[in-house]
Amino acid sequence: MPRPVRSKSQQLTVKDADARPAQKAAPKQTPAAAVKKTGASAGAYAQEVSVDQLRERRYLWTARAFAIVSAVALCVNLVLLVAIVHLMPLKRVEPFLLTFQSRDEQVVRIRPLAKNMSAEDIISEAMIRQYVLLRNTMIPDVDEMTFRWGPDGPIRWMSSAQVYNQFAKTVKDWLARVKLEGLTREVRIESVVRNQNIWLVYIITRDMLPEADQPVTQRWRVKLKVRYFGMSSKNEVKYVDRLKNPLGFVVLAYAIESAAD
Repeated sequence: MPRPVRSKSQQLTVKDADARPAQKAAPKQTPAAAVKKTGASAGAYAQEVSVDQLRERRYLWTARAFAIVSAVALCVNLVLLVAIVHLMPLKRVEPFLLTFQSRDEQVVRIRPLAKNMSAEDIISEAMIRQYVLLRNTMIPDVDEMTFRWGPDGPIRWMSSAQVYNQFAKTVKDWLARVKLEGLTREVRIESVVRNQNIWLVYIITRDMLPEADQPVTQRWRVKLKVRYFGMSSKNEVKYVDRLKNPLGFVVLAYAIESAAD
């Protein structure tokens, strides 16, 4: 007997009805589960916020520590700078006079140079002799003469600006004679006498040329006026001049004339 044929709509309906039990229904979220999920999210957010705040606090404490260290270092440097400024006047060269005798066992007297001291004339005479010899002696060594009379030589450091400028006008001619003519000059000091503030030096010069048979001998009188800037109000020698002119000896006036009579 033939089976009854179902329509397509009925088949689809039945098929859908049969397939429906196979699908899993979505679980319903209970209020307790929703609250639990929300609490977990809030806890994670709070933990993240606390970590960020801890990191920020760490940075702040580090910055404060650096600021404190920098402030302390700045204060220390300022104190050191002030101390160095106060110590600068102590950095000077002050010559002292040593009085001793040629004995193995003796007491040596050390005292600073002062105005009107007993050994002032002795020191001045020695310095004047050295100055006159350096200024008037000529040797056949142009380089050495250029150094002696040059702007960085002993004559420059032992002369005032006015005295040296006047002397420098004649240096070129004298050096030319030494170089071209072979002129040499020997100087012998006869005496050094002090007349109040003026020093009188009597010298004998012997000029010699290569082609001359006999040297030219002359007698001269030199007048000088000297002082010690180390004995002035500052009572010190400049640090840069400590080796070039340790005593601060300066010729303020210089004049030379014939003393043949």
